[in-house]
Amino acid sequence: MTDELKRYALFKGLSEAELGVAMTLLDAFTIEETNGLLFDRGAPADSAWLVRSGLLRVEVPRAEQRVLEVARLGPGSVVGELVLVEAAPRGLRVRALEPSRLWRLDLKRFQALKQQGSPVAWKIVRNVALQVCDRFRATNQLLELDLNAPRPEVTASTTGMPAIRIDAGVAPVTTSPRGGVWDTLRGFFGGA
Repeated sequence: MTDELKRYALFKGLSEAELGVAMTLLDAFTIEETNGLLFDRGAPADSAWLVRSGLLRVEVPRAEQRVLEVARLGPGSVVGELVLVEAAPRGLRVRALEPSRLWRLDLKRFQALKQQGSPVAWKIVRNVALQVCDRFRATNQLLELDLNAPRPEVTASTTGMPAIRIDAGVAPVTTSPRGGVWDTLRGFFGGA
């Protein structure tokens, strides 16, 4: 059973014995219905979730019952892992796009392991930190692309009305159907 855990970045660097300890933190969980809610934005966080099978959608609720999709997560993905570093309300909503099987990593058991000074707990915290670093790198790349993209220029047209000029052949990033890089980034960090 510990072989299944090896595909998760959360458990990178753990020995077989340490993976056995990590197994004691996990409970099996199933979302059977399509569009089933795993957790909502603002809800108390008491666990991290590991996707075993199925597909989850990470989203930010928007005005007028709309949502901004931030990511889709399949087998081998982890969501809600920041709770292992700091317990805070959820910043995003997560739904199952199809029936999904997950592992629930219980926060109370994890905190007890951490308080005992277990190397397993600290290796997991290190792996969460590495994942956060990867996300920041990706965010920085998105920002760099957006900041270097041509910007529309507002000028006066021949009719006296404002006109927008965009360099030929290059569409600004903000024309994305997802709302642009800034909306995407707000989604990563729980902004509206």
